[in-house]
Amino acid sequence: MRLATISNTDEDQFVQSLTMRSSGVWLGGSDMPNEGSWHWNQPNLPLAFTNWGRSALFMQPDNVFNQDCLTYWRCDPWETNYQWADASCGSSYYFICER
Repeated sequence: MRLATISNTDEDQFVQSLTMRSSGVWLGGSDMPNEGSWHWNQPNLPLAFTNWGRSALFMQPDNVFNQDCLTYWRCDPWETNYQWADASCGSSYYFICER
């Protein structure tokens, strides 16, 4: 098993349906070792599809405090949909896995 990867809108909406009651979940992406060059960890492929958070409050990825790992969370507390955001790899979130 590995952290989930998302390759299209259908997969993104499916993962969103699984996370609706959580504060956020880990996905299997990062931009280490090259800052700003996001990729899936397994397999090591660039992100072909993205759903980065874009709201009045948060523009993701923002790399605040060396955020190098990919999360799926509610970027805007007033919205119900979840989007992608970068986060510190040491943060505590639930996770979504795939086989």
